[in-house]
Amino acid sequence: LGIDIIYADKLDSKTAKLYANRLSPTLYWTYSKELIGAIGYYQYSVDGIMFLTSFPCGPDSLVNELMLRKITDIPMTNILIDELSASTGLETRLESFVDIIKERSDDNE
Repeated sequence: LGIDIIYADKLDSKTAKLYANRLSPTLYWTYSKELIGAIGYYQYSVDGIMFLTSFPCGPDSLVNELMLRKITDIPMTNILIDELSASTGLETRLESFVDIIKERSDDNE
């Protein structure tokens, strides 16, 4: 789709945990801390954030909702994936989100 992807798990753990404490100092799960820390670290250098969530992962649902409430200045989408998800529907949602980001970027130029 002509976009570059930055994966949250590519940020080193120490830096991620530092940023996570700024967004939510009481979050319990290690992976979730690293995820929100990466979001905090990258939030001003990306055009959008996409959450890919496995159904029915409780910690992911909590973290996604936390981020959707705390970070409001860039587009975000939450894509819930389960064993019944069809690839066509996923592709459509991805394309739509990328279109939103590109339209927003064009408006800011």
